[in-house]
Amino acid sequence: RNRLHRELQESRDRLATVQNEIDAIKLQAGDANQNGHSYAPDPEVLLGLVQEFRTPMTSITGYVDLLLSESSGILGQMQRKFLQRVLTNVQRLSIMLEDLVSMTRLDSGTMHMKPASVDVVRLIDDVIAKSSTQFREKNLVVNLDMNYEMPPVETDKDALRQIINQLLNNAS
Repeated sequence: RNRLHRELQESRDRLATVQNEIDAIKLQAGDANQNGHSYAPDPEVLLGLVQEFRTPMTSITGYVDLLLSESSGILGQMQRKFLQRVLTNVQRLSIMLEDLVSMTRLDSGTMHMKPASVDVVRLIDDVIAKSSTQFREKNLVVNLDMNYEMPPVETDKDALRQIINQLLNNAS
């Protein structure tokens, strides 16, 4: 079991590295199309920083998951609470890094909105569910009180997800 957890962690590390390379290529391609924008940070520098953060964060997440699964020993209540806090904060850092990549793409002109039919209620519910550990940590309860019959909206799903996530983070 420990061997499988280590292999899973190594795979996550490799996946993070490949994702960083993909982001770098996308931003480099966008640089060729940039035309007269005001000052924007060098996308390569920002992506390098993102890559430097992603790799250890992926490793931290893997080891915290390993510890929380208690495959390496039983945890006390306080230890579990501390590890869940670490996991929540690493997830928040990951979201911030994705926001940084998105802002860099926006500034370099390489970010393109992809409108699609989006179920806003389901999207909000998903964002709340993914933030539940963060809310629990702060003793907050978030209830979704919306009309579930709301029609889909034509929008960029990822952009809307980022907006909702940011609003929830600011509210907490």
